[in-house]
Amino acid sequence: MNEHEKISQSELDQILLHKDQRNDTKYHLPKGLTKNTLINVCKKLVGFKDCEFSTEEIAHQVGISRVSMRKYLNFLTDLHILEKDIV
Repeated sequence: MNEHEKISQSELDQILLHKDQRNDTKYHLPKGLTKNTLINVCKKLVGFKDCEFSTEEIAHQVGISRVSMRKYLNFLTDLHILEKDIV
């Protein structure tokens, strides 16, 4: 996301869900994460562009708990899609 001002849904799907891989290779999300919620989280994150946000802000917008949101944000950080800064 750092390289592009805008990212399309198909690019986001490729990054997060490895849709460019062959169908016989399945990608599994970590325990407790779901594909649909991850997509919703990413859609909300695109709206923030280069702005900072809190776990609470994004959790409220997606409609999940801060604890659950933290799992999604940690996952995206592990994939180097987000950078985490603890304040």
